[in-house]
Amino acid sequence: MLVDGVIGGVAGALPSVKSVLKSSKTSLFKNIANKNKSNPSCNGSALKAQSSSTQSLENNLLNNTDEIIEGGSTTQAFLQKALKNQELDSVPNRMKEVWTEGDFKYTVRVHEGNPAYTNADSIYRVSRQSTILDANGQGMGLQYLGTDGNWYAESVLKEFFKDGTKNPLFNEVASKMTHIPVNGGK
Repeated sequence: MLVDGVIGGVAGALPSVKSVLKSSKTSLFKNIANKNKSNPSCNGSALKAQSSSTQSLENNLLNNTDEIIEGGSTTQAFLQKALKNQELDSVPNRMKEVWTEGDFKYTVRVHEGNPAYTNADSIYRVSRQSTILDANGQGMGLQYLGTDGNWYAESVLKEFFKDGTKNPLFNEVASKMTHIPVNGGK
């Protein structure tokens, strides 16, 4: 299973994206290997299968990173694509547009702002989910694009779990950056 947020961002520093992703991939494999060495129930073939599945997902991320960056990976670029797909000239009060590109399903939603995350009346969110599953049939989870160009795992964007307990992974700054004001917050 991939660690949530393995690849945090793909758009920050365009020239170094591939080196960052490759470095993250190397760190991930070292972490998997170290964890599995200390796990007596994990044999060599299980580790190879897990590494192979992870390698496949990581290669997909590397390949799709180029496609996303070439087309512009800013939050505004995704909003414009969603508007174009719906043949709209301006941002409506509410909207949802879903499309698949490469190995990801993208969703852009426009709706009322939540005062917990923004003071804007209207916001939009950009999310993606890999369409590739690992050998166990598991995906990598939902990610949201922040105004900083980074993709954040949904698991760090929720302050509380469904049962009401506090999420220790919660990232308040990321939560606010993924609730993007329409028209700069006007």
